[in-house]
Amino acid sequence: MKKKKWLLPVSMIGGFILLCILLLIVTVCIIGIKGYGISKGRLYLAEKHTYLIDDRDMAMLVSDQSKKGNLFQGYGNGDEVLIVHDGVEETYPARTGAYYVILTAKGDGTYEPTDEVLGLHNILTETHSHQPAAKAQTVSDPVSGYCGNTQTTIYFEDGSSHTFMYGHSVTLTDILVNLDYDPDKVCKCMPEYKIDTEFGKDYGISLSGSYARCEKGQAELTEEQIETVKKIIEWAKEDIGVDFSN
Repeated sequence: MKKKKWLLPVSMIGGFILLCILLLIVTVCIIGIKGYGISKGRLYLAEKHTYLIDDRDMAMLVSDQSKKGNLFQGYGNGDEVLIVHDGVEETYPARTGAYYVILTAKGDGTYEPTDEVLGLHNILTETHSHQPAAKAQTVSDPVSGYCGNTQTTIYFEDGSSHTFMYGHSVTLTDILVNLDYDPDKVCKCMPEYKIDTEFGKDYGISLSGSYARCEKGQAELTEEQIETVKKIIEWAKEDIGVDFSN
């Protein structure tokens, strides 16, 4: 009889362990399918931005892409975490959008990295300037074939995003996909917006810097292209009813 009493708990424990393993496998598969990455580091919650600092003191600017928009609520400076995120933009400092956070060790709340670690020192001492292109920097063999059903997503500075189709989507796609990106032109300046299209993702846009950036490199935008992109971004902000004036 004693044997039977122990068999049930053992089988339950074994089943629980098996369930945990299956959940872990499913989670890893989902992360792989969606193209997510996982990064480890310490959190630094600045007034307007959130950073993840790794063991090499390399900073990554992290925006909240969770549905509720409160991903970092309850966390403090110096907390050691694992973050599940999308692609990393090669800006300076690097930036990405985070979807999940797992606390691995609680910090004391006093952690504060230097400006040099955060990349602010390098940005403030950057001496180069950007100018709009005199003519469109278009590739010799432009991409075509997209239509009004093509989806485009703009990610704003507060972490929110807006996905849309039709005219504005086609216009943005046409500009971004067909730019002649140069890897040697990539600088340390940070784009202001991130844009995904069906023909390419993780485009960084700087209206003030007059450029677009992706994994292929960087390209200047003409004044006309800047004005077009600016109007579409302003339209998208109004369309989702978010006040960005503060």
